[in-house]
Amino acid sequence: MVKTEITENYYLSDLRGLLRMDDIKYDPWGTVMGALFDVCAEIYTRNPSADILATLEYSPGAGCDPREIESHWFFVYQSTDTGTLIRWARILERYRALLALAGKDY
Repeated sequence: MVKTEITENYYLSDLRGLLRMDDIKYDPWGTVMGALFDVCAEIYTRNPSADILATLEYSPGAGCDPREIESHWFFVYQSTDTGTLIRWARILERYRALLALAGKDY
């Protein structure tokens, strides 16, 4: 179920569905890394001292807002509560690690 209004809240099942609709089949590494960077930027914007950011070794680049407004994840993550974003970041990190172990990183 894909939601389009900013006032609605996305759940993990929605995020998984959106990831599957992305380029996951042909570029799993790029898809996961893009989603992971964007979710870290959203978490950082809400709470720069969140523990998950240190765990993922996330550090924003120079500038005021680390989020990529052009990303298709931008409005999705804005419409998702912080707890769900943190759980999603952990899921993406596990997936990233599995891809690296399988030699599908670049």
